Order: sequence, then structure tokens, then C-alpha cells
Amino acid sequence: GGIRDQLRKWHQENGHQQTDINNEYDVDASGEQTNNFTRLGDVDNFRRPDEDIENERDDSSRLMTPGNLEDWDSHHRFLRRGDLVLLDFPRSEREPILAIFVRRVGRPAQSQFYTIHGKWIHGTERNIQHAVPDFVPPSLVEPIISYLPDSGITEELLDRAHMFDLSVPRNVSAPLVTRMLEFQRKSEEIYRQNATTLDGAHLSLAHPTDLKFGTLDLITTRLLGHSKGEDNDTWQGKIYAVRKALSRGGFAFGHDRRSHRITGFVQIRSKEQVANVEKVRNWLRAWQDDLATFAAAKSSNHQFSPNGQKVVNFIHKAKSLIEKSRELRDVTTFGRVGISKKRFNIEKEDALQYDFTTEFDDSDRELIKFFEAWSCSGLFLGLPRIEALPPLMLQATGMYEEHRLDPKAGFTF
Repeated sequence: GGIRDQLRKWHQENGHQQTDINNEYDVDASGEQTNNFTRLGDVDNFRRPDEDIENERDDSSRLMTPGNLEDWDSHHRFLRRGDLVLLDFPRSEREPILAIFVRRVGRPAQSQFYTIHGKWIHGTERNIQHAVPDFVPPSLVEPIISYLPDSGITEELLDRAHMFDLSVPRNVSAPLVTRMLEFQRKSEEIYRQNATTLDGAHLSLAHPTDLKFGTLDLITTRLLGHSKGEDNDTWQGKIYAVRKALSRGGFAFGHDRRSHRITGFVQIRSKEQVANVEKVRNWLRAWQDDLATFAAAKSSNHQFSPNGQKVVNFIHKAKSLIEKSRELRDVTTFGRVGISKKRFNIEKEDALQYDFTTEFDDSDRELIKFFEAWSCSGLFLGLPRIEALPPLMLQATGMYEEHRLDPKAGFTF
């Protein structure tokens, strides 16, 4: 009479029965058995795969072209018509350009801007690092739209459309250009009045040894102050002037390009770290000057300078270690090295072995930290003059002839 006996009796009487289920749209294409213990709904409620795809397209189209952006983007996370943006070029030394966001065009969507130089340009919204919301009313932007392209451009021309001919009549675009010029002049005047403070921003903000964080608003208040009765244009001009000063600080300041426009967070690197990077740059510059001198000299009596000799010694040590490593492990072009070619019995005490035959001095350790910052941490992104230095040392070892001299190769270094 227990529950087990009742279940056994029911199974003997009904276990052989199996209800046929119409799974016309749920049959696995590979012919695998379906789960008989899953209770399925009515076949009329099933959706075909093509119906799911159509529904997804409908949903995504509604998300891509919302009727009223303000209703679901109350925090202004996406650019809107009339926002002022700063177009920067992290892979070059070009000065950033002020522009006004016009609209999104093409698929995938490209952002269309109108620059302070009176030319249109297409770019990617996620690359915008600074914006001033609601800089001009949308009604001031609408007159130029009929003169701008309605479709996207090829990826090769992104961020280069500023080279195109002027297409909007000057009398139509004049209000926008004038507004941007006024903002730029005000910001430049603020910079001139506070040049000493802004140029010495890192000295007054940085910690001697620790990394610090701050927002653009807080840093601006700390450097230039913020009064209660200050109008928004003056405040935004101060922020823009401070941002220009931080950009000119190079490695001293950094930010996360994925979220900086929204959060405004800035990394304030320590005085010690900045000094070490600058010290290594001077060593490498001296080394390059020595090589240029040797190449131009007719005799071979020249010697490396003290700073250049530090780099030479490090390259010799690195080459020796790389040659030993290549005997035991193959290197790949994907930023990795293979497994050891030498096998040890893991049951023995000497299964794990260390090689301390090469010693690094203080200057070697500084150069290693420099490589680590480039290849592992990506701290030199957007600083092409510093990014160009580590590949020179990789090339000097002569061990990376078949590799691209990029951070992947530096990771195996």
C-alpha cells in the first residue's frame, strides 16, 4: 500500500502508452530524439523560425528608430540633434575638431556631424569622447539637412569626410558655425587667463605614488572654480579648456574610451609613474641619437652615451633569454608561446625548475615596466609617439623578423 507500490502498479498498466505529439515545427534538424518528459503546448501556438526572425527584425527596427528619444533616454546617453561634440583622432597628432551632431544615417548606423570648418563628416558615435548636450536647438540644425547625404559612406572614408568639398551654403550654415566659433573663442580665452594653472594640472592633482580618479566636473572645479551664478556656456567653456589641458598632458592623464563621454571619469596617473615613463623615453631617445650618429660617422670609435648604453645592455639580455626560450618553446604570431618541449616527471621534486642565470638591474626593470604598460595594459593608446618606441627595441633584438611589431608580439617578449 505505499506510494511506491501505487506508482509501480500505474506503470504496469499505463507505462506502455505514449501520446503522439505533433512537433512539425520543433523537430531537430539532426534527427535527435526530443525530450518525452517535456510537456508541450498546442501546436497552433508554436512559432516557425522564420516568424521569430521577422519579429526580431521588427523589434530591432523599433529600437533603432525610436519615435521620441527623450522618452527612454532621460540620461542623454545617446547623442541628439544639436549636441556639440569633440571629434578627436587618437591615432594621429591632429588637433580635435568641434562639430554638431546632425543625425544617424546608413546601416549600420553612422553618425553625421557638421564641423566648425563648415564641412560634414561621418563617424562612429562610440568614438566620441566629449559632448555638450543641447548646445543648439534642433530647429537650428534642420535647415542644413537637405544639403547633406542621406546614406552612409564606406568605412575607409569614416572620419575623413572633412576633406570633402563644402556642400552646405554658407548663409544656411552660418548660425551653427558662428555658435561654435563663439564657444571656441570663449574657451581659448579661459585657457589664456589660467594657463599656468592648467599647464601644471598634473602637479596639483596627482598623488606621488598612487593612481587617482576624478570627473571632469570635479577637476574643473578644483582648478578653475565654479560659482553659483555662472551661466552654462561659461561652465562648459571651462570644462572644454580643462579637457584640452588634460589631453596635452599626454601619458599623465588617461580615460576609458568606452564610457568616458557618459561618466567623465579621468585617470590621474601618479607622479612616479609619469616620471618613469619620461625617463625611459629619454633613454630610448638617446639610444636612437647614438644609432644615427654611428650611421653617419666614418669611423667606428664612437661609444654609446650612458643612457643609450642602458638600452643596449637590456636588448642584449633580452635577446639571450629569447634564444634560450625558443629552444624550449615555440613562439606563435598570436601573442602566445607554446608548451615546453622538455618533459619532466611530475612525481619528482625537480618537476618545476627555475633559471636564475640572468639578472636585471634597476634600469632593466624600468624598461620591462615600460613594455608591460604598452603590451599588457594598453596605457599608451592614443599616444603615437610613445607607442612607436617599444617596437624599435623588438626589432633591435632581431628575434621578431616574421612578426608584426604590435602589442601581441610585445606580450611574448
